Amino acid sequence: MSGYGPDEWAERERLDHIAQQHDEDRVAKERELEGRLSVLEAEVGAAEVNVWRKRAEEAEAALEAAEDLAARQRQDDRAELAEAEAQIRTANAAIARVRALHVNEYGSCAECTSVHSALWPCPTIVTLDQSGEPS
Repeated sequence: MSGYGPDEWAERERLDHIAQQHDEDRVAKERELEGRLSVLEAEVGAAEVNVWRKRAEEAEAALEAAEDLAARQRQDDRAELAEAEAQIRTANAAIARVRALHVNEYGSCAECTSVHSALWPCPTIVTLDQSGEPS
């Protein structure tokens, strides 16, 4: 298992689509607001509009900061996912090595019989074959 699986790719594409749509919506909204701003300046005066413009800029800065934080979090999540996938590969490789040692040899376990008599399947294979969480 390497990289992203189908579910992770689908989620990544969905998030990218949402981000693109958000950007397009923001550009359209900015254009609309610029038009309204011209009308508002004529009606209430430039000083009042400047106060609201400053508030809008502060809100935009806060939004950008939140988007940057979300992007960093997604990057951290991807790094954690990659680390977890590497741990899974390592664990699966270790299990495969254990299974290679514990094989059926004439009704007994090849590995366990060298230490003590163990019929097949030995306790190690029985434990590996069990499903669910460890107790």
